[in-house]
Amino acid sequence: MRPKLSILLLREGGWWVAQCLEYDIAGQGKTIDDALYDCQRMLCVHVVACKENGIEPLEGLSPAPERYHKLFQQAKVLEADPPRFRMPKGMPPPWMQAERAVRLCG
Repeated sequence: MRPKLSILLLREGGWWVAQCLEYDIAGQGKTIDDALYDCQRMLCVHVVACKENGIEPLEGLSPAPERYHKLFQQAKVLEADPPRFRMPKGMPPPWMQAERAVRLCG
């Protein structure tokens, strides 16, 4: 089964933040693409670390705080298709094809 990831993009100061809703993991960058890439990188680090330690990927990570879920419901679906997550070799098979829903807040 392919994991589904909901990503909220929001502007904080001069930075973009990409907040994953299913897991309280976020990335940031000066551009939307950079923020999405940083969020992907953080997810990959967790999944690979779990795999190396014999733990179910992302086990024990809570969902993002409720305020992000509310913002996601009010946010616009990102019209431009953001770049696909570039999963590194060695990721467990279901994570190689993670499905994303990305919405832009503001």
